[in-house]
Amino acid sequence: MILKNLRKIKGSVALLSILIISAVLIIAVVSTAEVQINTSKQHQNNLSDDSMYYVAEACMEEAMLRLERDNTYAFGNLLINDVNCSIAVVGSNPKDVTINVSYQNYSQTFNAQVSVENAGQVNNVELMSWEES
Repeated sequence: MILKNLRKIKGSVALLSILIISAVLIIAVVSTAEVQINTSKQHQNNLSDDSMYYVAEACMEEAMLRLERDNTYAFGNLLINDVNCSIAVVGSNPKDVTINVSYQNYSQTFNAQVSVENAGQVNNVELMSWEES
């Protein structure tokens, strides 16, 4: 009789141990998955941020090129690799250039000041400042 009760106790302890170990493993797996998802989202944000910065630089170069061709250039839109970029130029000299870059749910604005010097039939554009708003 004592032997039979001892076997029941051993079986209960084994079952309880398996349940505790399974719970700990499930918590560890869920925690690891959550960390992986957050890391992936952070990586995507960093890639989007870098891409948007480079597109903003390209838009600024385009704005400067257009100002060299026509110093009355005021606005425009570009689409570069699914990233939308809008350019707005205001002022006389120096001119304030605002670049707004949009990609999926992200948006960034950059401001610049450029100087436009007329040398005969040629406009020379010089970037004076560039910053993210």
